[in-house]
Amino acid sequence: MIPHDKTPQPGVVKESMLAPSAEIATSIQRERRRDERVNTEIRVRVRRLEPKSWHSGLCVSLSAGGMALQVGQNLNVGEIVEIELQGSDGVTRTCGRVVHRSLYRYGIALIAENTIK
Repeated sequence: MIPHDKTPQPGVVKESMLAPSAEIATSIQRERRRDERVNTEIRVRVRRLEPKSWHSGLCVSLSAGGMALQVGQNLNVGEIVEIELQGSDGVTRTCGRVVHRSLYRYGIALIAENTIK
């Protein structure tokens, strides 16, 4: 017989049910980034430095240290790109290095413009 306080009740979620297993908790810690991310839908233009060409895309995640972009163009991991974020208050320009690729979704680490040669 199950004690009354441990009997599962439909529609009731106890805090102990939400606690991740040690394996999942370890996985979550490994994926943590230094900066908090915000999901976005900001139109962007990405300029490759070699060959010099602009491509339209979408910024789907943004943080102080980087962003996730969806761009219908092949970018190479390690490549430096210039990015224009097109907001309602104008255009913001920045530079970044492609650090991750999954199909046409790219992880970009922001870098200071004066470090680009």
